[in-house]
Amino acid sequence: MKNFLWRHKFLILIWVTVFVVGGYIGYLLFFKSTGGKNPYTIAASEKAVNDTKTAETPKNQPKKPQIGEPAQDGDLEFTVKGTACNGERTIGTNAYAQAEAEGQFCRLSITLRNTGSAPVSLSLAAQRVFVATEDSYPADEGATQNAQADQTKNYWYQQIAPDSTVSGDLLFDLNGGEEMRRAELHGAENSPGIQINLK
Repeated sequence: MKNFLWRHKFLILIWVTVFVVGGYIGYLLFFKSTGGKNPYTIAASEKAVNDTKTAETPKNQPKKPQIGEPAQDGDLEFTVKGTACNGERTIGTNAYAQAEAEGQFCRLSITLRNTGSAPVSLSLAAQRVFVATEDSYPADEGATQNAQADQTKNYWYQQIAPDSTVSGDLLFDLNGGEEMRRAELHGAENSPGIQINLK
């Protein structure tokens, strides 16, 4: 075998040279066709980008209603009319029926329509708003009651008759200069609720 290899060393050298040069040329052509990038790296990068996009935009994700768009939860249809955070610290004109804010009172103006067949009341304790930090605040029941202009009548959110519409402000005691970003409103105390974008 050793003598065979020695006798054919030039032929073997030629074969090895052709194999190496041909492989190198083939690699250069393949490398150029991918724009100078490793095709395996390209494929992995594209897969990572596609996975990220899929994670960021889940399919069939429902769009949250905006201000002015009606949304239903249970028998109540909610429409947020607007928001206001104007530094209010005290609500109510009666010295014995006033609400004092720890931060500031922010107003969420809403319209409610009873789409059911029986009277319903809005549970204030179930209504919440979220700020930029995703901290949430429940409606301030005392401030919401005291904000009603005519205290001699029933509160606007109580005993809403079927096919009737009422409007009023929900008040929330927010810290510092925070603003409401999202509302979570419930037609009943333990209902799933609806999410409404406020910004």
